[in-house]
Amino acid sequence: MADNTSSSDAEYPSETAASNASTAESASTLGESASMTTSASGSSLAPASTEQARGSVSQAPMRSAAGNERLRNGVASVVWLLAVLAALILAVGTLLIALDANSENTYVSWVLDAADRIDWFFWKIFEMKDRTQNHLINWGLAAVAYLIVGRIADRIIRP
Repeated sequence: MADNTSSSDAEYPSETAASNASTAESASTLGESASMTTSASGSSLAPASTEQARGSVSQAPMRSAAGNERLRNGVASVVWLLAVLAALILAVGTLLIALDANSENTYVSWVLDAADRIDWFFWKIFEMKDRTQNHLINWGLAAVAYLIVGRIADRIIRP
């Protein structure tokens, strides 16, 4: 029996070497070093079933980490987008007040109502006699605060 193994290896030495090279190549592409065992004839063989099992197990945590990173990027982008949208509504509302836009218009009233809802505790931080100055300062501060807090939250959430 030992003679058959050694004679077949001796008959096809280039195929055995090519087989070993392709096994080592596939092991290196998986990011693992191939654990080689030596047979009685001296040729190296790598256990394919062990490599496949290790390869599929080691790939699973990488996939979940990549999925987790994508999720965090998506959430961070949504948080930043909401902060920019809030700042934009406050800025447009301030502009509409400064230009004395018609508050009976549907779009103007919607923007002013939305700005009133999202100004939170920034309203009346500074009391001005003029309505326009009051909105410029207080809603302007609120818009800047939304942008700062949105950017900080984006940096914390994003990996």
